[in-house]
Amino acid sequence: MVSVRQQTLRQRFDLLQMKEDETIQHYITRVLAVVNLIRGMGSELKDSEVVLKVIWSLSSRFVHAVTSIEEARDMSKVSLDELSGSLQAHEARFNQFTERPEKHEAFVMQGGSRSDGTNWRGRGRFGGFRGRGKAGDNSRYGNQRANINSLEVKGSCVISCV
Repeated sequence: MVSVRQQTLRQRFDLLQMKEDETIQHYITRVLAVVNLIRGMGSELKDSEVVLKVIWSLSSRFVHAVTSIEEARDMSKVSLDELSGSLQAHEARFNQFTERPEKHEAFVMQGGSRSDGTNWRGRGRFGGFRGRGKAGDNSRYGNQRANINSLEVKGSCVISCV
């Protein structure tokens, strides 16, 4: 007589499905956990059944890998370890091509206007001062000599590393 626990475990095994964002290793670990519980209760579960269950319940991103494995090998003789290795190799290649390379930009400069409403572009080094006249004579320009340590820029000309 089959106990309720054995029936429940068998149903759990039958309902196992791989999630779309799950790795092969994690899914096979989940399958093996249920298989070990079933076998621990005294029920017989063949390795070929487990292999077929894994193949039938994989996510859609493994359709091409499963097709090539089925064509290249005799599925009645494939062990779970062989299947796992092949699927992990496919997953590694799949992830290699689907992961987007990170953008590596050293500096990004965003131009705009200063907080006082004047524009940074086309004004020379220090706003309206274009370097004419005597060096150090800033009386005409309201003492606009640049002090780099105290220069405040509020979102108008930002240099940032990404």
